Amino acid sequence: MIVQERAELLLRLGRGAEAEADIVTLLEQSCLSLTPHMVMHLKRRKEPAQVLELLDRWPGRIQPGVAPWLRVQSLIALDRRTEALEWMDVDTLLHQEALPLPGITDTDAFHSALMQETTESGSFRYEPFDLATRKGQQTSVLLNGTTSTPVLLSAIRGAIDRHVARLRPDSPFTRSMPKAGALDAWMVRLGPGGRQAPHLHPSSWLSGVYYIAAPDADETAGALVIPSDGDPVWPVHTLVPEAGKLVLFPSYFMHHTLPHRSEQPRVCVAFDVLPREESEMTLR
Repeated sequence: MIVQERAELLLRLGRGAEAEADIVTLLEQSCLSLTPHMVMHLKRRKEPAQVLELLDRWPGRIQPGVAPWLRVQSLIALDRRTEALEWMDVDTLLHQEALPLPGITDTDAFHSALMQETTESGSFRYEPFDLATRKGQQTSVLLNGTTSTPVLLSAIRGAIDRHVARLRPDSPFTRSMPKAGALDAWMVRLGPGGRQAPHLHPSSWLSGVYYIAAPDADETAGALVIPSDGDPVWPVHTLVPEAGKLVLFPSYFMHHTLPHRSEQPRVCVAFDVLPREESEMTLR
């Protein structure tokens, strides 16, 4: 842990050359994953072929939401686009649906109860440090309400199971699926001008968002742009938020949102499927 903390501090201080020895030590001798800062350093300093060699040699040392992104970037740099497209099969791996909520007859009332339940927890933070939320609030703890939250999380789990069952078993994304996973979720509220800066979800395999409130401002206000590390090889989607819509995508898909342009807040629940031991939530 000391080596990891030292390398991270050196990188934040702009002393990448000094951090590199610690990064190599972590790769060779530690069971810890490299942080996103360390991965970006390797991407800048190493040739693409060297990066692919590192990924193949130490498959568990780079986080599951970062390693495929790094592999794709390296493959593109080497003009190995067919291989990159196996990971970036956007039209298959990106999924959206109107989420069924079993037992819920009044969706608007359910959404209001969910927002109230979360607000009463007092866990919202404005522009939390080191996260992507801009001009908005995000819960600092996982959603843990006792009434509405379990209903939503159960519905999300069902949608994840259905999506996973539809995936091609021979795709690299499916092959990288963990044997089991834990669902982590949090709420985000964006005010006027609020947005999500470009980011991916480093620690997880699958990520998603469920929209609770999406006031109409114009056709693209608050829209999700994914994948947002634009490349002419794969399509980029601009998904307009709608209350009740669920979106699922690989955690390594870089994404951002366009600014929200309504006085009424845009509210969503974002979530990750984190690799865990087999005793936890099983993924089909």
